[in-house]
Amino acid sequence: MSKGDYRLCPMMSPGRAAPSDELVPHSSLPYALCSWAAFNMGCLLVLALWLGLGCLLYFALGENEAALGVFAAGILTLALLLLSFVLVYLCAKNSFQIWALKHPWNPLSRLFIPCISVFEGLEACNPAYLVGLRELHGKNFCCAGQVVLSDFAQIASSLASGQQRQASLGAQPLIASHFLGGAAPGGSRNTFLLALSDDDAPEEDSQHHGPFRKCLVENFLGHGSLSRQTDSTAVALLDTLEQDYAEMGMGESAFFDAPRKGWRGFWIRYSHYVLLGMDPADEAAMDTLQPLFGTDMLPLLHYLMPFGYFTSDTSFKKVAALYESSPALKDFEERCPAWHMMTKKELSELMVAVMRIAAITGTCQLGSTVMGNMPFPAYGGHATREIDVRQIWDYKLDLDDPLAVRRYVLECARLYPPVSAASRVAREDFEAEMSGQLHRFPAGTKVLIGHGLGMVDPEVWGSSSFDFDAERPLLETHTLAFNAVGTEPSQQARRQCPGQELVLETLVIVLQRLGRLRRLRLHRK
Repeated sequence: MSKGDYRLCPMMSPGRAAPSDELVPHSSLPYALCSWAAFNMGCLLVLALWLGLGCLLYFALGENEAALGVFAAGILTLALLLLSFVLVYLCAKNSFQIWALKHPWNPLSRLFIPCISVFEGLEACNPAYLVGLRELHGKNFCCAGQVVLSDFAQIASSLASGQQRQASLGAQPLIASHFLGGAAPGGSRNTFLLALSDDDAPEEDSQHHGPFRKCLVENFLGHGSLSRQTDSTAVALLDTLEQDYAEMGMGESAFFDAPRKGWRGFWIRYSHYVLLGMDPADEAAMDTLQPLFGTDMLPLLHYLMPFGYFTSDTSFKKVAALYESSPALKDFEERCPAWHMMTKKELSELMVAVMRIAAITGTCQLGSTVMGNMPFPAYGGHATREIDVRQIWDYKLDLDDPLAVRRYVLECARLYPPVSAASRVAREDFEAEMSGQLHRFPAGTKVLIGHGLGMVDPEVWGSSSFDFDAERPLLETHTLAFNAVGTEPSQQARRQCPGQELVLETLVIVLQRLGRLRRLRLHRK
């Protein structure tokens, strides 16, 4: 075990009551007014309407005719609802959502908004989609069943303030019962950090985000991980990455897509070694990790509503068991008051979600972007997608200056952020001007925090906001790429990516090593 892996339980902060020694299961996650829970109630209303119509037909027409009438009425009702939804989605998404979010108890709101959140939530994964909506509707608009406030100052304020959360990944709704731990039936406590509110939020689960995050940081990102970042094993993994790069076409798509070699294979082994102390040469452990981390789309669908109902969670549980026995948790002290009595099993389950959603997906995307495999989004009216960062990497970037390489990474992340949006729930009524009118939305409305919108806001980044410029003076202080304003840790950055520096430092080294290899090949040519 590397020096620094062992973590003593820290003392509770002054003035804070220690939690109970009992691990009490928590109530269900708070949900927004227009949610999938509300959608179920809307379906019940439609069913009740259908049955009521059937009863009227039975008494009016008789038994046989009534059966045919109920069937025909049901088909007609469903057809009308489907046609109405398609028309709303294609022709009036924004205006309908403004009305529906202001009237969340209306049956149409409860029926249509959750469906819109699924379909438009998938579209909103592309940062260019939200930027297009802002250019069409103005700074404030609605998307995926949420109010979007895209002004940089408002985004920064949301990131620096306490947030009330619910089961949502940016613009996409999640299945709370698919979180390992307390949100699942029979589980203990919910440890899914993205769905836990901050300490000053009103609900019970809010007591745990800060302590749980602290537990993760102190056990996986302490001195042990820092020492492993630079030891001989880490260097050997970087040597293998460089060899793969040379053998797999110097940056061809196979280098980024292969599950066991190339960029993804390297990052799976490297991150699990640095963070958890797992042996990167242990092929049996890698076999356990591959189904969950070897590809992105299918495992991520496990969390997403409603697609997750058609997937299996066996790989999640196997990886959680593997984490529980990892060297980083060998001497983990359970039921520490400062970590709110967290158990080794709970921390392992928490880490599975962090690794799957953020550490692997986000870093693989960012690495693919900075190395030129994944182009920038096609922002309408701008030539951002035509920028070939390999030309900058090959000819302009000073590979001997780590700070210059770091700025290059941050600029790539600005134009294609690994975290494009987050979601919170409004704690009180609020007003927003949309389409030239002032609208009032009730407490419980979902609000989308658009990192990607803030990263190309011309009022902050100037007229060249869609151009590539790694010398921008605000890159370090105003980047939103890691779910906080800037890269410096602060008390306000409660949800800042805990692995930010590991990702940035690793990408700097990778770009330096592979960049020198590229320039050597170019020189020979």
